[in-house]
Amino acid sequence: MMRVNIKANANCLTLRIEGELTKAWVEEVRLCWVAATALKLRRIRVDLTDVSYIDAEGRRLLASMHGQGVEIIAAGVFNNAIVEEIVN
Repeated sequence: MMRVNIKANANCLTLRIEGELTKAWVEEVRLCWVAATALKLRRIRVDLTDVSYIDAEGRRLLASMHGQGVEIIAAGVFNNAIVEEIVN
């Protein structure tokens, strides 16, 4: 199961993902990201604080998003290691 909560202010839109970011849910997150980019905000942020698992498809999506300037926030050893791998 996965949920995306969207929070926006004048400068930033945050996609807060909860649950598992797996192949079954990647397309839903991608569509939220595409919709967010259409708003032309200065920053888009993905918050993975409440994500319990990220598979290879989820990693690829996050890498693509990061490559387009999206800031990724994580918590926990597993998610921080994935984000570190993506951003470096």
